[in-house]
Amino acid sequence: MVIAGALLSSLFVGEGVSAAEYTVKSGDSLWEISNNFKVSVSEIKTQNKLTSDTIYVGQVLQIADSKPSTNETSNQKYTVKSGDSLSSIAKKYNTTTTNLLSLNPQISNPNLIKVGQVVNVPNGTTGSVTPSKPSVDKTREQVANAIIESGKKYLGAPYQYGASPNQTTTFDCSSFTQRVFSENGIKLPRTSTEQSKIGTTIPLSEAKKGDLLFFATDNNGVINHVSIYVDSSTVLHAATSKGVSIADTKAYWMPRFVKAVRVFN
Repeated sequence: MVIAGALLSSLFVGEGVSAAEYTVKSGDSLWEISNNFKVSVSEIKTQNKLTSDTIYVGQVLQIADSKPSTNETSNQKYTVKSGDSLSSIAKKYNTTTTNLLSLNPQISNPNLIKVGQVVNVPNGTTGSVTPSKPSVDKTREQVANAIIESGKKYLGAPYQYGASPNQTTTFDCSSFTQRVFSENGIKLPRTSTEQSKIGTTIPLSEAKKGDLLFFATDNNGVINHVSIYVDSSTVLHAATSKGVSIADTKAYWMPRFVKAVRVFN
């Protein structure tokens, strides 16, 4: 079986222990590889005698007891109809847009799906019953709080432009958001520009904890910074001057605001 075009072969390591060889590709991290194979990062590091989280393109890793993920047995197909949106399909199958995006990595822009397009959806019957509003709010609040707490544990980490997403000693703005969201099961692209193109664009007045805010620090409308919304006057981000920190948005950041995006519901 080929995983993301990079699984080379299966082999056996010791009696009764199956393993696989995986070749690292651009954009990979130990976190993502461990999720794909349903093993822990520490197991991969031990298996390959790694002393840090740093991996490089072309590196061959041995993955013991690998169980690469597959959607084929747990999902069904849905053909997009006129008037459909990713959020309406999510409601139809009692799931979230974030889950649909994880099941359909071929969708690069969740706001652009076409009539006749076939997408993966969770197995099970559709229904009109949806969770009550308090349950939805509580679930989202729990996820948002977990994201903020994940980010806070890196407070003080210095800023480094182009920081590797495979390590947590330094960050740039988008490697920080990518890391924090991935620790809570949400996959983001690598750059602030790419991150601004996923999810649902919302008015700033409707922003909630855990949403992403995008800025143009050059005051030219071109996005080059991303932060995590905490409240109406506060964001959590990796800033060039202070590294990972909590910032007051009113003085410097709001005049440079471009858009707000919600990537989970």
